[in-house]
Amino acid sequence: PTPNLSTVAHATACLSSPTMPPASLAPSTTSTIENGDSARLAELDSRSRNRIAATRCRAKTKVTVAKLQANDRVVTGRREELMHTVSKLKEEVYTLKEELFRHCNCGCALIQQYLTYTSQKIVDDA
Repeated sequence: PTPNLSTVAHATACLSSPTMPPASLAPSTTSTIENGDSARLAELDSRSRNRIAATRCRAKTKVTVAKLQANDRVVTGRREELMHTVSKLKEEVYTLKEELFRHCNCGCALIQQYLTYTSQKIVDDA
């Protein structure tokens, strides 16, 4: 069949004029703006939540550090007390050993036995 003149004219007119895609295929200007705003708002919201979480994390870290520093001071103080006690006990042991050596000629069997054991230990360790 030969094409109808009106059909050919209509087709030519359609080809020569700029065509717009159907509304369902082209994004609307309004929805593009809304999508851009929506993405921007989502990014700002994400950054805001991240900022809040970072602030909370920093505060938690400060509390943890403060607790650890307080614990360190307590443990350091306790260590110094124990070192002082050890030092005093060593002095007391030294004093008691001196007292035993002063009684080496007294004739007590237990003191003589201890002195023999201690002198043998010194010889063996050397």
